[in-house]
Amino acid sequence: MKYSDIIGLHKDFLPVVDLQNKKSDSYWKQFIPTKQFYNLLGKTIDAVTSSQSSYRKSIWVKGTFGTGKSHASAVVKHLMCNDLSEISDYLEDRILLAELKTRLLHFRKSKRLFPVVLKGTESGRIYDMRSFLLTLEHIIKDSLRNSGYSITVQSDFEKAITYLETTPININEIIANEPELRSYAKSKEDIIKKLRTSDVDVYLALEEALAKPQYSVHFSSSDIVKWLSEVEKEIVNCGVADGLLIIWDEFTSVMDTITSGMTSMIQNIAELTESQTIYLYLISHKNSSAYTEEDIRKMKDRFHEIQYDMEALTTYRIMAASIRKINEQQYDLCRSDKMDKHTGLISYLTENDNQQSTRDIKDLFPFHPYSAFLCSAIANQIGSANRTVMQFMYDTDNGFLGFLNAKHTCDSKLLLTADKLWDYFLDEFTDDTVKYGIVTQTYFDRNKAVAELGLPYEKVFKGILLLNAMIRMVENREQRMPSTKNIKCLFEGEDFESSLDEILDYFDKNQIVQRDPSGNFLIAFASLPQNEINDAIKRAESNYSDIVKIISYDKRQNEDSIKNIFEDS
Repeated sequence: MKYSDIIGLHKDFLPVVDLQNKKSDSYWKQFIPTKQFYNLLGKTIDAVTSSQSSYRKSIWVKGTFGTGKSHASAVVKHLMCNDLSEISDYLEDRILLAELKTRLLHFRKSKRLFPVVLKGTESGRIYDMRSFLLTLEHIIKDSLRNSGYSITVQSDFEKAITYLETTPININEIIANEPELRSYAKSKEDIIKKLRTSDVDVYLALEEALAKPQYSVHFSSSDIVKWLSEVEKEIVNCGVADGLLIIWDEFTSVMDTITSGMTSMIQNIAELTESQTIYLYLISHKNSSAYTEEDIRKMKDRFHEIQYDMEALTTYRIMAASIRKINEQQYDLCRSDKMDKHTGLISYLTENDNQQSTRDIKDLFPFHPYSAFLCSAIANQIGSANRTVMQFMYDTDNGFLGFLNAKHTCDSKLLLTADKLWDYFLDEFTDDTVKYGIVTQTYFDRNKAVAELGLPYEKVFKGILLLNAMIRMVENREQRMPSTKNIKCLFEGEDFESSLDEILDYFDKNQIVQRDPSGNFLIAFASLPQNEINDAIKRAESNYSDIVKIISYDKRQNEDSIKNIFEDS
């Protein structure tokens, strides 16, 4: 029997929430608020309700891929923009902080914002500052139109169409004389048709052609701040909404594409927040390398900057929410049989946090408890667009689904151990040589030799590597240290558990990964051989093993220091 006979994954679950996907419009209510979400919501409420400039700022959310920042932002969007009747059940059932709920209700009973959502470079439409401004205008106008609203403030596309339809100039003759423009359109009607679809390339070719001295025609507004201000005033005056909420997901890619002028433009737009109800809501996974720290700092001054990480409890719950029990009775029997044996380990991993954490880890069966624990560290540290914890869940080759479909895993009562996580995220480790170069180099240098020793050796080796990669994070550092204790815990309950001491001794003696005097299998970042480093540590420990030896190290200085301590007291 395979695990897939008793357990599967929900097909309608969204491993990645796309703010522009209509499916997200109903999916948002599945979001479980966390401490970080309450912080995000609180900052947003501060921004939209306060009259103080220090609070009245736009929002900038940062976090690695897969931490849930887009899903959280989707919830914020709906809470700020949907009709009150559409969000009342979520407010009642999910928002448990009374103070936040009261403040949000007070705001929403009288006001709502109109949402505009953009994502990255909009499938390549954005490649410079002009295309950025044109696309922003287009998306705002299109969003209003799709919601049934029409405003008189024209976009640059509409101004160009008006000009072409009314000008006495022979546009077809200009097209014939301008090869660049002719490569996009063959006639005036062709240009107008493409401008109605907001074709950025056609617009820019037309703008460049008409700006030449022989024509000297200029119809673009170019002042996006003034244009946004006019749009906001009209939607307020017409009763469409009480302001604009411009959400831009994956904004890092925009800054990486437009390598000059972007920070100043964003600053200018964000400054509108102080005087008008126009809010930028940026979502990014890192700072752009195209700008200096000073550029980023000036830009950030106009925003509430919020770091959004994946809390362990959130990770467990989101992962568990994707699991579908096909045969609930059989599943519960299997889970109890395996997971109840790991009660002590789960208490160690959760630091006796609460009973909910224990239940959540058990609900992730057939994940090994340690593998489930490491998923939150992975989500915060190495998630990318191509590799996230939720994508691991749905991967049919090397991920959780692949494990469920594998033969004999269920009959052999196997759990998904840390080596599977290493295999799946190896490409991410390999791509970041600064953080993980020494770890991945150790893998590539020694994996073949380890694999020849047998599967248990290979699994333990990969587990050691994964802990070494995860040690960078400060939170729960003890549980991610590649210590002898933790390595054994990684494979607690596995059929080779009794051989772990033998495997670790082999790794140490044969310098696969050596054990330091503290019992840790840390991969050395120094150029000296690990055994020389270990010997030096042992000598240092023996030199300072008691207070007498410490004082004797520099007798005169230490005696004077101790004497001063007693005299001062």
